[in-house]
Amino acid sequence: MGVLFIYLNNLIVIIKVMKYIKNIEDYLEVKKSKILNAGKGVFAKKKIANNTRLGEYKGKIIGINKLNDLKDTTYVFTVMKNGKPIKFINGKTFKNPKKNPLIFINGAKTTKQKKQVNVESYQYKQKIYYKSNKTINLGEELLVDYGDDYWID
Repeated sequence: MGVLFIYLNNLIVIIKVMKYIKNIEDYLEVKKSKILNAGKGVFAKKKIANNTRLGEYKGKIIGINKLNDLKDTTYVFTVMKNGKPIKFINGKTFKNPKKNPLIFINGAKTTKQKKQVNVESYQYKQKIYYKSNKTINLGEELLVDYGDDYWID
């Protein structure tokens, strides 16, 4: 992460500048997860610095009234505006690991897994992105905490 210093009206403003990955396939690979029965997972092919934007979560845009038509919402993110859902992104429609590896980032369920969380999702301009929230070492599996409600059936 870089730091930008701006001198403005006799004040020094410090802005943290987020790093980002240009070619996601150079940094991430999809293979069998280390989590039992999780299927595929995402692993670092190179060391990734803290606060690095990994990329955009891609998928088919689902209208606000069409969510109930989906049988499986496992790969769906909600996009909000003014605290209300405005659309959904269904990553399941982009299951090609080379085009959209971020959909294979597994959620931390157990206490042990939650201690290993190293990425988080966030919304920016009606899109969903993932970023690292700590340094991720070569070979390390990426894990996110979707929250306890995610695991309720």
